[in-house]
Order: sequence, then structure tokens, then C-alpha cells
Amino acid sequence: IESLLYAMEELRRTQKIRVFFLDNFMQIDMKSDNVFQEQTEIMEKLRTFAVNKKVHIHLVAHPRKTERFQTRLTLYDIAGSSNIVNKAYNIISILRVDTVKKEPKSYEKLQKELLEERYDINEVSTVLEILKTKGERCGLVGLKYDKELKTYKEAIKISREEYDREIRNKGDVLPW
Repeated sequence: IESLLYAMEELRRTQKIRVFFLDNFMQIDMKSDNVFQEQTEIMEKLRTFAVNKKVHIHLVAHPRKTERFQTRLTLYDIAGSSNIVNKAYNIISILRVDTVKKEPKSYEKLQKELLEERYDINEVSTVLEILKTKGERCGLVGLKYDKELKTYKEAIKISREEYDREIRNKGDVLPW
């Protein structure tokens, strides 16, 4: 971790880099037999570096293997020490809508929650879910993939009138 922090400091100082992506947290070499304790110490060092140097670190932490597949991740699905979650300021998950099983409960729940944020699930290709934040609130952001530009944009939100109409029309179909 010390060599990683040194490299990040050099990039910050010489190249004015302010945003770092570390993919994958589980690939950082651990020297201790107590992996969870070492992960906690690494998280503390990364957080201290980010605060002191006024940078943002995006740390990719993959989900733990679960016995049953679930469509959406929770804070408890992050592999490793629970302090990865505790020490992070923000946690997001990314979900491709085309991977959601169209079984009634999980699909309809996602559809309902997207609609509450004023997104039509049929116009969303990917969902960014804020699971934890020191900011305003947790929630969903609908994204649409632009094949031509090969990038994501926020999906167009439906109007208040369309939202009210959807609630009335689907009220008997969706479980709310």
C-alpha cells in the first residue's frame, strides 16, 4: 500500500491528478495473516490520503460469492472486511437491466423504484444505485448506453404528468 500511495502522491503532485480508480481492492497484496485487519488499515490509509490530499478515490470492491443469486447488491454483499463499507464515504453498485430476471418480484421492485425516481425501466439500460452516501440521499440513477459515443448518459426522466399516469395505469399491476 505504501508504494501505491507514493505513486498516487507523485501523480497528484506532478500531473495534478485528483481522481483515482483502484480496481480491484482484493488484488492489493496483503502481508498479514489477519487479512480483515489489514484491509481495515488499508482503507484507513486510503481515506486519510483522500481527505488530506483533497482527492477522490474510487475503489472497486467486488461482491462476495453468495449461495443464492440475487439481482441487486446490498452493503453486506461486499467481499472482505466490514470496515471496507464502514470507512467508505460513498458506495454505489452498478446493475445492467438486461441481466435482471423478469420474475415478478425483483423486476417489479426495480421497476417501481425506478419509477419513483421518474425513470421508465424500458428506457434504462443500466442502473447506478447509491447504497451509502455522506451526501444527500441514497437512490437510483437510470443510465442509457449510447452505442455511437460508447458512453453512458443519464436516462431521460419522465414528466410529472407521465409519472402520475403510470401510477394510475399500473396501480393494479405493480405491488404498490
